[in-house]
Amino acid sequence: LKAMIKEVDEDGDGAINFLEFLLIFKKAALGELKADGLTRLAELSEIDVGEVGVGGAKNFFEDKIRRQSEANTFLGEIQREQEEKRLEAEDKAKRKQAFMEKASAFKTT
Repeated sequence: LKAMIKEVDEDGDGAINFLEFLLIFKKAALGELKADGLTRLAELSEIDVGEVGVGGAKNFFEDKIRRQSEANTFLGEIQREQEEKRLEAEDKAKRKQAFMEKASAFKTT
């Protein structure tokens, strides 16, 4: 626990204030967290508004929405690439078939 606090405790007071708490999520998004416990904290699916306040909860959920949106965008890009490759393969097969049909006209029996 001390190592986790030390990683984000910028003012060195041994406690995590609100800004340092938000730093946990920023570091998690950038992949810079070293302490495994902080990574788990950043991946929470719920938050206690009584502990972090309404502003903290707002930031928490906005970040969750942003991350989900980024994941959906990435998934969409992958699906578009797969669809493009499929269409290219179909086009290539059609061109090959057309070539074979034309080439067959020149074959002698």
